[in-house]
Amino acid sequence: GFDLLDANMMSLVLSLRVAYEECDKKPTSWPSCVRKDILKDNVSVVARNVGQVLASCPVTDVVPPVLEDFRRWWLKPHKGRDPIALQEQIWPALEEGLFPEGQAAPSMAQALRGLAELARCLSQSESEQAAALLVGLFQKLGKAWEQLFWCVASKHSP
Repeated sequence: GFDLLDANMMSLVLSLRVAYEECDKKPTSWPSCVRKDILKDNVSVVARNVGQVLASCPVTDVVPPVLEDFRRWWLKPHKGRDPIALQEQIWPALEEGLFPEGQAAPSMAQALRGLAELARCLSQSESEQAAALLVGLFQKLGKAWEQLFWCVASKHSP
């Protein structure tokens, strides 16, 4: 399943799915994992994996392309896939991936950076749904904001 895919494979599947959806004439020779929107049925696993990738990416490294590919797929309504409705599954899973229990300080810093990159990614989107999803980011990610406010209040750098 999707929980076994690494960041590069996840990025590839997401990118190919968006390309497939944008095709006027759908190619039938493409793999079934691209032709069928299996991402929608596994959105919690995909979001958790994206969170884990961001939390494991050193602060000094370039943001993995899976974030942008995930954003492109998420914000593209397609045959009943509603980006706003999906956030109810995505935010909790993404937060679980970004901020697991017992997280070490370096990983927390990486996760907070990933959260900032996600906010940046959404804010730069031209999609009509992006503004509503940014509101969701601030309303639904309670653990993330607790971590950030703890760091600020205690003057600890993660």
